[in-house]
This record gives sequence, C-alpha cells and structure tokens, in this order.
Amino acid sequence: KFLLHFPFVTHEMAKSNAERQKLYRTNLLKNKSKFEEIKRKARIRDNSRRQSLKGALLDQLRARQKQASKKYRKALKRALHSLPKDTNKSMMVVQHLAQNLNIISKTVRQHTRKQRSLSIELKKLVIQFYQRDDITYQLPGKRDYATVTDDNGESMTLQKRILLYNIRETYQLCVDEYSNKNVDLSLTSFNELRPLFMYLSRKREFVDQTIVKTH
Repeated sequence: KFLLHFPFVTHEMAKSNAERQKLYRTNLLKNKSKFEEIKRKARIRDNSRRQSLKGALLDQLRARQKQASKKYRKALKRALHSLPKDTNKSMMVVQHLAQNLNIISKTVRQHTRKQRSLSIELKKLVIQFYQRDDITYQLPGKRDYATVTDDNGESMTLQKRILLYNIRETYQLCVDEYSNKNVDLSLTSFNELRPLFMYLSRKREFVDQTIVKTH
C-alpha cells in the first residue's frame, strides 16, 4: 500500500473593514509628518463644510457646539474642585496629567535662575509681614491647622491663615511699606518665603501661580 501525503495549505483570513482601519491608523501614527498633513487637510475640509451649512443643519451644528461647551465647563469645574488646596500640589497634579496625555514632555527641564541669596534679616521681615492681621486672616475652625517642620527638624501645629490679597498685590504692599529700607526682593522669592501654613484664596491660586512663573 502506498500512503499519499498532501501538504496542508493555509489561507490567511481576510481582515474586516474595522481591522483594516485600525491597522491603517497604527501605521499612520508612525509617520508623524504624514499624520500632521492629513490632520491639516481634514481641518480645512471640515471648516469648508461648516461654512457651507445653512438653515436647520447650521442650527444643529450650533446646538451641538453649545452643548459640548457646556459639558466642557462642567468637566473643568469638577476637575478644579478635585485638585488639592495647596498650589504646588495642584501644579504637580496638572503637570503629571499633561504628561500622561502626552501634552507636554515627560522629561521637563526645570529652569533654575541664579540669584543672590537673601539675608536672614530680610527673610524674617517677609515672614513677619505675612503674619500680620491686615495681610492674612486666621481660620477659626479646630481642624483648620497645618503641621510644619521648623529649622531644627521638629514638627509643630499651626493654625492656617489665608491671604487677603493675591501674591502680586501682597508683594507690592510689602515693597511699598519697606521702600525706605531698599528691599531687594523679587516676586518669585517673595512667594517662596510664604510660610507653609499661609494659603492663597482658592479662586486665586492658579492666577497667582501663573503670575509668579512668568515673572
């Protein structure tokens, strides 16, 4: 008896339209220049289509845009409300979120500015200025306290205080009051000397942080 062996012939399954589109998008993302060119053409095409809309179609587009804007404002409000009260912690959360979404590079170089070290007398003067009742007010609640570490490394509990003005206004008040002492102090240094139990008003935090960063 003779045994006949027939080789198995395998055929690749045809890809569905969704699979082909997914593979196309994956390959397209590898070519950034081509991807950006396609996005540019799509924007031009969409803008041209929107400009040609009339009547009911135009009303529908405006209604969708209004609804999307409303949802965006609600989402932004929820995100801001969920951020930590401390300004520096809030900025760190926003930075990490932007890095995870690839909005900014994950290897952000911190710009360090060389400046003359401040004298101990000037530092004490600024800290005392922050603690004045006409500059900050103390929160009355029993839970409104902060734990800070002193120069000796020992922890202490202090009642929280809130600034009555934003950083730029407080800085200007300090400079004007001690103008006869020729205070040489930048806005950034003034903000860095703010004690840890001194807090900004919640609604001013991001504005103040932007002012200090751009100064």
